Amino acid sequence: MQYRLDTKKPQLACLILLISFPSVAAVLISPALPPISDFFNVSNGYTQQLITIFIVGYALGQLIYSPFANRFGRKIAAYLGIMLYILSSLICLMGIYAHQLDIVIIGRFFMALGASVGMIITFTVINDFYHPEQARPIVSFATLAYSFMPAVAVALGGFITSHFSWIDCFYFYLCYGILMLFIVKLLPETLVTKNHNALKLKSLLSDYHKAFSARRLLLFASIYGLMAAFIYIIASAAPFIGIDRIGLTPADYGVLLLIPYGGQFVGALFAGIISKQFSAYQVMFLGYVSITLGCVAMFILFLLHWITIFSLMMPIFFIMLGLPMTYGGSTVMALTGFDDKATGSAILSFTAMFIALVATFAVTVLPNRNPLVMPSLFIVVLLLAIIAFWYAARRYRDQ
Repeated sequence: MQYRLDTKKPQLACLILLISFPSVAAVLISPALPPISDFFNVSNGYTQQLITIFIVGYALGQLIYSPFANRFGRKIAAYLGIMLYILSSLICLMGIYAHQLDIVIIGRFFMALGASVGMIITFTVINDFYHPEQARPIVSFATLAYSFMPAVAVALGGFITSHFSWIDCFYFYLCYGILMLFIVKLLPETLVTKNHNALKLKSLLSDYHKAFSARRLLLFASIYGLMAAFIYIIASAAPFIGIDRIGLTPADYGVLLLIPYGGQFVGALFAGIISKQFSAYQVMFLGYVSITLGCVAMFILFLLHWITIFSLMMPIFFIMLGLPMTYGGSTVMALTGFDDKATGSAILSFTAMFIALVATFAVTVLPNRNPLVMPSLFIVVLLLAIIAFWYAARRYRDQ
């Protein structure tokens, strides 16, 4: 099989670990949010800033690394991000022992800036190495990271919080960053020609202006962002429903969340298989059907005041099942025809995470003790995603 580059093939396992790097860092402390709130004696909404501020850094970080990736190489950019992440993990630990949540929040911001390198470098390497039709199933399988890695992270965070201390979650963050240094070492360098002007302000502004002017790129990035928003809304709101409202322990909540996240694992496998026989729009449509079923089911069940483990986890399962069916098509079609893969990947990731940030911020400002807030946000995000998908299919189906 002919690829775009004559170099060693990037290992799928390494791509999965790299693309999951920021999402694991984002959600590992999700089961620990209630005890963190108690420890610092702050409101639930303020504690949720640990997730929200991470997404802010996650979004902004997407704009940092593409010029470094174009100037020095994909791996050098990845190393820079990971080292920033490791340093920020130490800042978080300092804030914890100083009993200053504000310092921890600042550390989380810079941790996100560092971890964000994982998504952009993964998309860049895939699109550097593979042709578009080859990339679509690879992206679908790579999004397995969004199924089992964040699920394992939440379960592990719950286990650590219940059996050790939520503080140990931050020690895990530190060790995980060190592991990522070795993962990047295993990847091939896919930059063919270094752009010596990449870090010059004029060139940088020109590249970003071109990317932000690409309507196709922004449209499919928005679709991807609306899908990613579901993940972060769940990470911010679901722990308080599961732990405070239903009465689960952090460990039980983390383990039970493996069940709905298993739906994303199945969805990613299914998307990778059928993407070879069906068009991207057909695969995405199936994903939307599953997500709609989950959103409507949760809203109705919560509206009827039936708030149980089943009414929480079952709808999330169907949402998770549908998400991977949208990821592969939206990310590949966003970058199709855009030559600068690093800058395109940066704008793709920035746009997606900005949308996820807005959705997550809504969780913190709305009355978060009302369990209907989460399914209501799901419905709003879903309607916006359906409109974007309808327009994309109508505008770009034949391109």
